[in-house]
Amino acid sequence: NDHGFLLMEYKRKWSPEIYVSEVLPEGPFYRTALDKGDKIISINGKKHLSQWKTVQQAVKILEAKPKVTLFVMRPDPKDEGYKWVMENA
Repeated sequence: NDHGFLLMEYKRKWSPEIYVSEVLPEGPFYRTALDKGDKIISINGKKHLSQWKTVQQAVKILEAKPKVTLFVMRPDPKDEGYKWVMENA
C-alpha cells in the first residue's frame, strides 16, 4: 500500500482492536516510531469505534487523503491483542 504499513484486526468479545502488523521498509513510516504491534487509536482525527471499527473501514480513511495522521498506543507486551499480533503477523 502507499502508506507503507499493514493492519490486523484483533477481535475481542466486546469490540475489535486494530494493530499495525508490519511497517514496510520502502514506506514513509519506516523511519518513524511506528512499529509492529502498535494499536491504532485514530486515523486522520477519526477515532476508532466511534467513527470506524474494521480494518476495511480504516483502509478507506487512509485512502481518502494523501497525508496520514495516526494516533497510536504502544501496548504493554502482556496485552492480549499485542501478543496475538506479534504471534500471527
